[in-house]
Amino acid sequence: MFDEVARDIAGGEPPQWLVQALEELARNVAIAGLSEAGDPSRAELRSRFQRVRTAAENLERALDAIGDGYLWMTPNNLDSLRTARGGVRTAIEFCDGTLKRIPSGGGRERARRQAGPTARVTCAIIIAEAWTTMHGQLRGGHNERIGEICMKYWLACGGPPIGRASKGGGPNNWRRPMEQALSDNSALRQYMRNELRRRAVQN
Repeated sequence: MFDEVARDIAGGEPPQWLVQALEELARNVAIAGLSEAGDPSRAELRSRFQRVRTAAENLERALDAIGDGYLWMTPNNLDSLRTARGGVRTAIEFCDGTLKRIPSGGGRERARRQAGPTARVTCAIIIAEAWTTMHGQLRGGHNERIGEICMKYWLACGGPPIGRASKGGGPNNWRRPMEQALSDNSALRQYMRNELRRRAVQN
């Protein structure tokens, strides 16, 4: 399928270097995808901290219920009680702070552990840079033709079908990833650009 993607980018019979580059750069999409596969959903991550917060609140209430039982405690026990109370408050505070940073929306959307472009954005970066290398000008993220090429390349890289349209989903599913790709300034994008240009110059 990489030769078909290269043909779509070139607008005709593609140079061999482009086919090979697309095939070799595909591993970057696969690597990003494997990393994302282990990322928890935002809802799951929020649930983890909410459970810790609930447990801390329950412990705080249990400590309060000791009441005048402190009269039976040794000085060391009282020191331990104060330490426990401080730890409980710290747990509640760090849970509250963390929950504020995890978006409450998104449902099953992943809470990423690794910085950098997602697998889909990586896919879009490769297509954008390959197109630019061949034609000298970037195409906009809303270009339907570019969306179709992204869709083909994604499937060629082993990505799962996206959207409700048959197989890889419709080209409109690639508008946002392409917009993110075009605004990306990561070292990964620079590497893609340099690699494609190097191959083009050598051939």
